[in-house]
Parts: sequence; C-alpha cells; structure tokens
Amino acid sequence: MTIARPNLRPPFGGNGYPTSASENFRPAMPAPHLLPKRVFVGAIISSRSATDLSIIQRGLLGVGSGGVIRFLEDLDVLERQVPHAAATASAASPSAESSADSAESSTSASTSTTGTAVADAADDRSSTPVPIPGSTRSSLPEAPELTSLEMPPPAVPTRAAASSSFDASQDEAARREQQLIKHVLDKHGWRQGQYKLTRLPPGSFLCSGFIDTHTHACQVPNIGLGQQYELLDWLQHVTFPRERRFEDARYARKTYESVVQRLIDSGTTTACYYATLHLEASKILAEICNERGQRAFVGKCQMDRNSPIDYIEKNASQSIEDTKEFVRFTRSLRPYGQPPDVSSPSMSPADLHSTSPEMDASIARLSATMDELMSPTGSKPPSETNGSPSSTKVASSLRPISRSSVAVARQPSSSSIRSARESGTSTPSRQRERELNNALVQPILTPRFAISCTDAMLTGISALLSRDPTLRVQTHLSENEGEITFTKQLFPFAKNYTSVYDHYSLLGPRTILAHAVHLDADELAIIKKRKCGVSHCPTSNLNLRSGASRVGEMLNMGIKVGLGTDVSGGFGLGMLSAIREASVVAKVLAFQRAQAESKAREEAEELAATAPPTSEQAAQQAQQPLGGAPPVDGRYPGPPVAGQYQPRKPHSIATSNLTQVEATQSVQDPASSMTSKSTVDFTKGPLSIATLFYLATLGGAEVCAMASRIGSLEAGKEFDALLVQTTSHWGPSGYTGNPGCFVEEDDTLPDVFEKWLFTGDDRNIATVFVRGRVVGGAKPIRD
Repeated sequence: MTIARPNLRPPFGGNGYPTSASENFRPAMPAPHLLPKRVFVGAIISSRSATDLSIIQRGLLGVGSGGVIRFLEDLDVLERQVPHAAATASAASPSAESSADSAESSTSASTSTTGTAVADAADDRSSTPVPIPGSTRSSLPEAPELTSLEMPPPAVPTRAAASSSFDASQDEAARREQQLIKHVLDKHGWRQGQYKLTRLPPGSFLCSGFIDTHTHACQVPNIGLGQQYELLDWLQHVTFPRERRFEDARYARKTYESVVQRLIDSGTTTACYYATLHLEASKILAEICNERGQRAFVGKCQMDRNSPIDYIEKNASQSIEDTKEFVRFTRSLRPYGQPPDVSSPSMSPADLHSTSPEMDASIARLSATMDELMSPTGSKPPSETNGSPSSTKVASSLRPISRSSVAVARQPSSSSIRSARESGTSTPSRQRERELNNALVQPILTPRFAISCTDAMLTGISALLSRDPTLRVQTHLSENEGEITFTKQLFPFAKNYTSVYDHYSLLGPRTILAHAVHLDADELAIIKKRKCGVSHCPTSNLNLRSGASRVGEMLNMGIKVGLGTDVSGGFGLGMLSAIREASVVAKVLAFQRAQAESKAREEAEELAATAPPTSEQAAQQAQQPLGGAPPVDGRYPGPPVAGQYQPRKPHSIATSNLTQVEATQSVQDPASSMTSKSTVDFTKGPLSIATLFYLATLGGAEVCAMASRIGSLEAGKEFDALLVQTTSHWGPSGYTGNPGCFVEEDDTLPDVFEKWLFTGDDRNIATVFVRGRVVGGAKPIRD
C-alpha cells in the first residue's frame, strides 16, 4: 500500500514566511497503523557512548508501523555466523506471519547473537494491523515495493560504478545477501510484500536524528542581527523588541509554520524550544510541532522583572496561571497520529483544573508576597541603572525591579520540596509517566533566567514542579559575566549563580541548563549531584563574546552534556554548525591549556636551574673526579652520570589520571584512545568525531531524559533518523548537490561521515524521520 506523502513545504513569500494563501496550511498526518513497515539495507551510523561510534557498513534495519525499530543486524557479522544451508532453507520456505504482528512495544527488546532485535511479540503500537495482501502466493517470493530512492546497487558495496552485468561471484554474493535478509525477516515474522525495502546507494547512510537542546523558535527571524552586542545589550536592542511581535497570533502562526519546517529539514528531529511570554503564541508553536511531526519540548517564557515595560508579565501569579494553562493545552493535543476523540493525558496526576486547597493557598501566598514586594509603601526598589553592570542603556527602559531577594524566609524549604519529590509522595504511577513521555510534544517549564524572575516566580515554578515531577525545566545559567554579577546582586543570599536555582529546588535529572560557561568547582559539583543536563551552545557563546564552556571537564565528571544552537545568539539554524563550533572551542581550550602547561614548565625549569645546590648535592659534586661528567644544570653541556647533580623536576599541573603515553596518543589521535570513559581525558586535545556526534544525538537525549527512547539507532528505540546522501551529480541542468561536500569513490565510510559532519548541509539530508514518519528533508522518500 502506497500512501502519498503530503506536501511538507508551503509556498513562501519574499520575506521567507508562508504567503497568506498558506497561513492555514496543515499537512495531513497518517495514523501510526497506516505508516508502512520499512526495511533499510546499507550503511548505518549511530552513537554508542561519548567515546564509541557504531559504524555498520552493511546493515539491515527494520522499523515497525508504529515507528519503533524492530531489529538491527550487521550483515557482515551475520554472514559469518549463519550457516549457508540454514539461510538457504529459510529463503526457500517463508515462515508464517507472527500472530503478534500488531502489538508493538518499545519495552520488550531482546538481543540476538547477530545483533539487537525486539521480540516478535513487539511490532506495531497500533491495535490495527497493516493491511497485508492475500495469503495466496506463488512459489517464488513476492518482490517488495521499492522506494524512489532505490537504484540497482551491487550486493556487496564497491567503490567502482556498477557494471551492466555481474560476474559469477557477484551473482553468488547477491543471492547470499538476499538469503540473509530473508532469514532475518522470517525470524521476525515479516513477509515480503508487507514492508517497503530501501537499499541505500554508495555515499548514503542512515544516522540518528539531531537533538537541539536549546533554541529560541521566536528568534529565528533575527538570525544574523546584533553581531556587535554582548548578551544584555543584545537582548535589549535586538531580541526583546522583536519577540514582542508574537503578541499577534497571526504573525506567530505564519512564522512558526516556517521555523519548525526549517529546523526539521536541517535534521533536527527533537528541539527544546523557548517561545515568548505570550500564551496564545506558545500554544500555536506547540500545535505546529505536533502537526508537523517534530518531537519537541516547548516552553512559554516566564519573566516578571528586569524586562522592557511592554514586554513583561504582570506578576508571578498571572505567569503561573498562564503556565498551567499552557501545560494543560499541550497535554490536550491529540496523541500523535490518533483520531481527535482519543483522550489525552492531563497536566498532572490530579488535573490542574481542580486545584487543591493547598495549591490555592500557595497561589494566594505568592500573590500576597508579590503585592508586598511591589508595594510603593515598602522599601524603595534599587535603581535599575545601578543594578545592571553591563550597560546603563539596558536599564533605562526596563521596568523597575523589585527588592533584591531578601525575603528568603518566605520561601519554602528547598530540602523539604526535594525530599518530598524524591520520596515519591507526589510521583505519578509508571503507567502515567509512560503516557506523558509518549507525547510527541511536551511542555517544559521555562524561567527565562534568574535576572528576569522574582522570588515569587521561582517559588511558583518550584510548586508546579513539586506537584508534577514529570515536568521538565529549562533555563539559562552563567552565560555572561555581566549577567552573573547582576544575578549576585539580585540574590545576595546565594553563594553562586547555580545555588539560586538549587535554592528553589529547580535542579534535577529533568533540568536543562543552557550555556554554563563561567562555572566554578562548587557549581559543577552541584550540577553533577542533582544530575542536571547542560546544553553546550558554542556558536552563541563565541558570537556574543560570552566565553568558552569547559565541556571536557564536564564530560570527565560524568555530567550530561548535549549541544544547542541557541538561535539567534547563534547564527546557525542546524546542528551541524553547533558540531563544528564545538570542535573549534575544544581545540581552543586545549591550545590554551597546552600554553599554560608549557609556561609553567619553563618557569619551573628556570627556577630549578638558578637555584643553588643543597649541601648534599655540593658534597656529591666535590667527590666528582676532575674532568668527569659535569652536572646538567644549564651551566655547561654534558651527559648526566649516576650520582651527579640533577635539576629539580618542574611541578606539573595535575589534570588527568592518564599516563604520558596515553595523553600523547589522545592529542595525536583522539579516536585511538576513546574506547572507554575511564581512560579518556576529554580536556586533552580535540574532541573526537565519536564525541562530537554523541553530543548532538545520544548526549542530547540524555540531557532531555529521553535516552531510553531516542538518541541512537537501537532495537526498541523510536526511529528518529536522517537519511544522508553525500554524492553529487552533473545533470542536464548542471551541477546538483552540495559543492562543499567532496566525496570520492574510494572514501571509506568513516571518511564520508566525517566529511559530511564538517562540510555537509541540509542539501545532503535527503529524508528526516521522526517516530518512523517522513516529516521532511531535501528529497523525502515516499510514505
């Protein structure tokens, strides 16, 4: 059964947004039970860990109609392990269809001797099976339907163009490969004609989809502006004025329609979005992500101080109420691919429409606190100009801030909130949590940053989080030195920036902290203890002159780290730009570190050379025979001999448990030493290809607390993937493809992959899959 792919690209006007005719554009969404089962044969690349990359030259991957990977096999390994006779017998007699071929579950994975696979009882999540042709079959196997991507490739990948006729050995290899494929499909109850087979031509491969752990959907139209500013001035002169436009729902819809599809086509299968403070516009963004099929965490920004007078929330109470409404709306979106009458999970174990007396009292206390802090009869609030360390212009048009956070006694005990959450008293059941996590688009609490939030705001967010621990939190942390100074003025009780969030119990395994540039050892220890994730935004950090985040140290400590584009502080829409900038930042930090160590050695050697010998050393020198070997202390040359004076060894900077040989190998060939986390120092030398790709995929999934579902291509995980084509062609109309990605016939698969990471772009991303569904790409294959 062939399903026509919906038109994923609306017509665009001259300003890059959909024209008025397409403002209500809504692509059709096929339900999961209508999605075809897919089988891919070809190169498959996926992250295993921060130091290990899985590269399969000749892989076989099956995706069920519910969008979950059913099996992943390495045909080269399988060919060595499966007897030829067994494969031949399997190919000659097709097995019966599995009776459980309509109940897919991503939690019932098993491992075979030839690869990983999901148990046969786990196929399609939908209760309605894929329509299967009649059981009457000829003795010859029915040919599977081929996609538009297919071309007749050689069975065994070669680097030369396929000839018009195969020789005898090639024919035998082709038959053998077909037998192996049939053997695997029969083992899982998949019959020919029931699935779509896609053979990847040379130069193409499947890889995990990118996970952008920090970006601002509302700032995409601003990309390229404000290059002369640092953070706080950039917010004032570029960002805040343009974010106000999203008060117009019509503008928000036409902009977000374009933004979401652009990110999808750039390879971003999962995005952590910051919207604006506008409730209606935030709802529109969540709705569009859901309809376009992008996995997303969408947050309505919360900011009730230190913002322009015309771009600020009235008070903490109103912000909390709007946030609750946004969470309810996002969780009421119809489940992915299901008809509208299917019920959706509500906000929390107890729906927030029916609040408890305790919650009502808490909101009332927040309102009273806000009224007291903002009361003109209270102490005069400090001048905004005096409060901002970066620019008097930033403060001149901002709404007067409330009193610095001196009312600490009013805040609930962070330890009591945390202990209540960890004790499970308010934690929903596992079934409930599975329902919430299964949503394609999920809400995320989004205090913009500490500067823009009052005590009452942070307390209210903490109350929401303690009531529903399945919620996630995203915010900015320690991005700019001026921001840090201002934060310390507003929260004098806090030891450091990170302690502000920890005081309000906002740090936990579901917290995403963006930037984290200027962290001290205590802050890193807190982040590790709370199991937070860090979104490394190298492009933005460099562009706004914020600094360089010490990602290597975080990885050494076991802190979860992913990558973020941070548009429009960053000027790259897709994750490929973030990968490249992360590589550059790591090299710069390693260069600075090497310079510091070299300087320290030189100073130590100079000190040792000029230091007078001790009495014992002088006595030893006196015993040396005249004309004997002189001391090697810089005074005159000569080889050292036993017992003579030696200069003191310079004091080294102890930064790693690596031996000198291991450290040297890490610098010269990072990939050679990255075999396990216990032997790798990520601060030594550049980040390897395995580490960079991990940060953009599996590392991002860990930051989002979604690593059990996405981030890598493994049996049992959902199929969020990219089909990449690196080859270019000369056609009748001239050159087609990406001119910067130069791939030759004799390039190995690791070489092709590395070239794509550093020279590829969206033209190489042919198809984008999210949960098995084709959602975009430059040349999408048919659904």
